[in-house]
Amino acid sequence: MTVRTITTNGWLLQKVPLANDDCLLTFLTEGHGKIKVFASKLQRSKVKAAELDYFRWLELEIARPKNSLKLRKIRALNDYSPYLRGYDQMRFGFDVLGFTAQFCPEEKEMPDMVQLLHEVWTLQSLPLKIIEIYFYTKLLWFSGVLPRFDSVRSDLYVHPVTLMFTLENQEGALALTNQQRQMLEWFRRSDATLLVDICEKFTEHDLVVLQAFLVTVIKNH
Repeated sequence: MTVRTITTNGWLLQKVPLANDDCLLTFLTEGHGKIKVFASKLQRSKVKAAELDYFRWLELEIARPKNSLKLRKIRALNDYSPYLRGYDQMRFGFDVLGFTAQFCPEEKEMPDMVQLLHEVWTLQSLPLKIIEIYFYTKLLWFSGVLPRFDSVRSDLYVHPVTLMFTLENQEGALALTNQQRQMLEWFRRSDATLLVDICEKFTEHDLVVLQAFLVTVIKNH
């Protein structure tokens, strides 16, 4: 019987060790979205173990017998870990991987998310809070969680679970000023090339509020 082979590029999101040096790997790939792949005797294969790591853009060759996926070959194309300098950047890097694994559905192509990870690793020269807000906003938007906030032009209250927003306070809602609402819309619509030019125009207070708002939304979804 001929076994179908998949060749694609992707990011390693999670690695779960199993018995007998096996591993269950979760990737976000270009052609197949988020997939779970079984890697037999991974730790005994020096070639595979050396190539496989977080924050690397990987070329994958995967066998698909019946309904499972098994790793055949792996090659690191780019290593972005040098961009993650310091504890805070590395902590955020693993948060990015974990939230991506949490919010991306199984085997659904998400090219915008694949590109977003490329951007996040290379934006590390910017203030970390700016990168966090950019990533969280895009993640929630691409995954269908975050609504648009351009239908109102005033201060508002947003419930972090239902994400319904009103002009009057509601129980459990979070307050956003009109300026913060505009910033959230800007992050949702903009691409990474604009961050360098605009980031100095944001106040620290507004950034702290937006960061806390987005983290609360993520924790409730």
